[in-house]
Amino acid sequence: MTDQTWEGKTYWLVGASEGLGLALARLMAESGVNVILSARNGDRLADVASRIPRARSIAVDVGDSQSVQAAAAELGD
Repeated sequence: MTDQTWEGKTYWLVGASEGLGLALARLMAESGVNVILSARNGDRLADVASRIPRARSIAVDVGDSQSVQAAAAELGD
């Protein structure tokens, strides 16, 4: 991920509190990407986001359309 086109962009990663999603979030942040981390566990997300540069967390359950709508509204433009 050394391509300069990643730097300064923002990506929203769902399932980013552990495993592959977390690893990808770390790699992207190290490459200068602003990352929005989402998963169901808001407390875990906040902890993870506090240790990743340029990261913020928004809890969301993608199986619940109201949760997705609320997360999108919190995220904004």
